[in-house]
Amino acid sequence: RKEMERVDDRVAVGCGGYGREIGRLDLEIKMPEGRIATAKWTKVTIDATKIAPNPSVAKLVDKWEKRVASQMDVKIATAERAVSRDALVPLMERAFREELKADFAVMNRGGVRDQLNQGDILVRHIWNISPFDNRMMTARAKGSQLAKFVKEGEKVDPEKIYVITTSDYLVNNAESRAGLGLEGIVFENTPDMMRDVFVRWVRKQGVIR
Repeated sequence: RKEMERVDDRVAVGCGGYGREIGRLDLEIKMPEGRIATAKWTKVTIDATKIAPNPSVAKLVDKWEKRVASQMDVKIATAERAVSRDALVPLMERAFREELKADFAVMNRGGVRDQLNQGDILVRHIWNISPFDNRMMTARAKGSQLAKFVKEGEKVDPEKIYVITTSDYLVNNAESRAGLGLEGIVFENTPDMMRDVFVRWVRKQGVIR
């Protein structure tokens, strides 16, 4: 992953998530134009084991942890192997197709926020993978409308009506909607949160191989 990318005279930078690191950006600005002459990005790794938690924050976290543990630390299946974030994308797409009776499903890589480790699968693990309150949406469309949506190797009948499903995030994001070729396709909300669909599917599988 690029840590720094120059776009015209803008600089895009990124840090790891979950407070694992912060970053420092040093810029040299060329005046009077106000253009960036040089840019230096430095990652600052954070070792949480050496930082004492803030007492008031720790107390609040502990309070909520006790309230949700009975629901989150429930075993729903077993993973015979570790599943990476990249490998979870097609797995979740399969879950969405099967649970929502769809022909095609799309899950965005950025929405997968953790891997699945080998061993017991808890509800908590699914929340770590899918922490956002995104809802699933479905639509019915002709195969001829799905040119960009359908992945390489998948075949469609141009005149057949297919059921497609994805998250409201992708449907309501203009850039992703255009990238998937979903303009003109009307989606409807479902009552299902994305992670709830995945929880149901994983529970039914019992074992992830």
